[in-house]
Amino acid sequence: MQNPYKTTIGSACTPKSAPALILCAIVAAVLAPAFEASGQTDAVALPGSPQVTQSIAAGLKFLKTSRSEIGRWESSYDRRFPGGVDSLVIAAALSLGVKGDDEMLAGAIKAAVAAKPTTVYARAMRITALTRLGAEKFAAEIAADVEFLDDRQNSNGGWGYGVGHPTMHRRPRWTDMCNTTFAVLALSDAAAAGVKIKPDVWRKAAGYLSKEQNPDGGWGYEPSGGSGLRLRGTSHGSMTAAGVTALTAAKARLPADNPELGQYAEQIAKGGTWLGENYGLAKIPKWGWGDITYFPYFYLYMLSRVAVESGSGQIGDHMWQGELLGHLVSRQGDDGAWRPSGRKAGPRDAVHTCFALMAMSNAQKPVLINKLIVPGQTPDGSDVGALSGWLGQAAKRDARWQFVPQTASQRVLDAAPVLYVAPAEDMTIPETLGARIKQFVLRGGMVLVDLPAADTGKTRESFLALFDEYGYQARTLATTHPAFALRYKIPDPGSLAVTAIGDSCRSRVFLVSGGLGKSLRSGPTASPTGFHLAANLAAYCGIGFSASAPRIPAPAPRELVVSRSRTITIARVKHAADWACGPMAAHYMHNSLAAALSVGVKQVTVDLADPIPSPAPALLWMTGTRSPKLSATQLEVLGSYLKGGGMIFVDSAMGKPEFAQRVTTVIQGSVGTLAPGKVAITDPLITGRIAGGAGSDLTKATVTVAGKKIPLADMLSVVKHADRVVAVISRCAITTPLDGGYTYGCIAPSTSDARRLAANVILMAASNDR
Repeated sequence: MQNPYKTTIGSACTPKSAPALILCAIVAAVLAPAFEASGQTDAVALPGSPQVTQSIAAGLKFLKTSRSEIGRWESSYDRRFPGGVDSLVIAAALSLGVKGDDEMLAGAIKAAVAAKPTTVYARAMRITALTRLGAEKFAAEIAADVEFLDDRQNSNGGWGYGVGHPTMHRRPRWTDMCNTTFAVLALSDAAAAGVKIKPDVWRKAAGYLSKEQNPDGGWGYEPSGGSGLRLRGTSHGSMTAAGVTALTAAKARLPADNPELGQYAEQIAKGGTWLGENYGLAKIPKWGWGDITYFPYFYLYMLSRVAVESGSGQIGDHMWQGELLGHLVSRQGDDGAWRPSGRKAGPRDAVHTCFALMAMSNAQKPVLINKLIVPGQTPDGSDVGALSGWLGQAAKRDARWQFVPQTASQRVLDAAPVLYVAPAEDMTIPETLGARIKQFVLRGGMVLVDLPAADTGKTRESFLALFDEYGYQARTLATTHPAFALRYKIPDPGSLAVTAIGDSCRSRVFLVSGGLGKSLRSGPTASPTGFHLAANLAAYCGIGFSASAPRIPAPAPRELVVSRSRTITIARVKHAADWACGPMAAHYMHNSLAAALSVGVKQVTVDLADPIPSPAPALLWMTGTRSPKLSATQLEVLGSYLKGGGMIFVDSAMGKPEFAQRVTTVIQGSVGTLAPGKVAITDPLITGRIAGGAGSDLTKATVTVAGKKIPLADMLSVVKHADRVVAVISRCAITTPLDGGYTYGCIAPSTSDARRLAANVILMAASNDR
């Protein structure tokens, strides 16, 4: 089987660093087929699986129980780098969902804030911890640490240990890749939190990291040009992963017109290739000096950051998430700690455990945004990386982004709620990809397209063509649309203009012209409009930022099999306005009835232009938001069907009264009947006493209108002809919640109540209980 994740570390790409944060993981079902496809079966653990959850809990428990009497973590490492371990534990715990006010962290936070760290390691870790706790709350401490790092950047662009460290006494101008990486990543955290960093810091740091890359694409520990032999200067895994991560972070902060950006992108890709070719988890690849277990979990943490921040589903040919998690679970001690292989309990256990837990945190992160790789275009993650990082900070939750190829499976597309597409020129969508995108959208996914500068309209037509059968339209959104004010007010979108593709109920494909990608690459501080617009569109689609908000497209379950003799035919009525709202509704309705009663639903389509074929469907289903504008011929066909024993369900797809009122008038005219009657709480439609008691009880079902809960029965009415119900009319939306997708501004019962009512209507139509 072909591996669905073809994007790997080692392919030519220009990723941008971002503190990948947002939402919590529900990815095991998505990743399982991918692991099978890669042939990896040994030491694999799925994100979110019980063994991973238990391992993380045991690791946190070890940290909690290994504190000193004053609630701190003291070790030989902490004595060399005062305050560093406290901050490391804070950062690790927060990355796994521990709250800042948790009793476990109280002593460490107090000590970290009070400390006056003298080393780059400790200052850098404190920035990372405090920005996660709250940049505004700890603004003074973060500013002091940023100033400390700024002052200690060497003229060559790198960092050494800082004041008081023995190495600095012997070699005052010492710099190394490890200290430099910690400094760059901490300053990146500070910048993402809104702290101003001098532009020259990034330029010098990127230059240092670029210069120190070895010819083979990897990085060593000590840079060239120092006195004597370079200390661990040849390429090895931990420093190569650190080099890729740090150069990615520094590059992301450089201005778009920096002439070195192309070179840095090539070097990042070359470093990724080195990691793919030398992939390994059991030991640090190419480590050739004495103890091969020296800080192995720092290496795994950096390796996970490379994958997360470059948008990679694979490292080389390896599905890194499951393999890394499986490896870490297998290496954990009985007490919950991680130690180098063969080592007994020691003073650095807390440090090793923190790096292992942060690596697991990265491997647990779900994908928030998939970015489609467009053939013939160099993959660039700077736009989507900036967006996902910013959304994550707003949510204070962990997530990541990922490149996906055009051959990506449906499961891979459905693994994220947003598909981001940024073609450099007009785009034609291949048929197989188009089918997957259509299913992704129908299940609730959102597509965000950054239109090329020379857009001719062909890209829009390509996306619009995917939904021809549903009559979707493309319309330019006015600035009064919720997209410009739902979460962030955008009084002036500037050059950005949004075209939405959908029906009158909902749109989930948004094409943005005027430079969305450029806005995102400029960063949220310099150019917030693109970020605010993307967040508003996500909220409009119900993607949201909270843990309880809809997160990913709902996978369509397989259609349950029932016998043909137990299948009820319903017919969608075509009309001039948004007749196809909720296209997945019949699928879910079929499965609900099949599971409960072994009764199936078959959906067909009629437009009433011709007589309804025999045998006639048991029920016509008519939904929309505007006047259906039926012709005289259609009205005659409808009247003939209803007078002949048929029944119609009329649904206001957004819960607005206009459609129901208009269709009620049409039905009355076609059958010459009296005004519609109200539905009492004792009506079989509500009690479920239909088809021998096979219906569902809806006596407690409600709909929220203008903040008030109203009985569902009050939103329904029926039209009778010859003492027989010929129409059930709903003034609230039923088809839309049946479909399962969130729709902004929709007045509707819950999905479960909508399905119960639909089942009652279908059973009534198919029985004689009218």
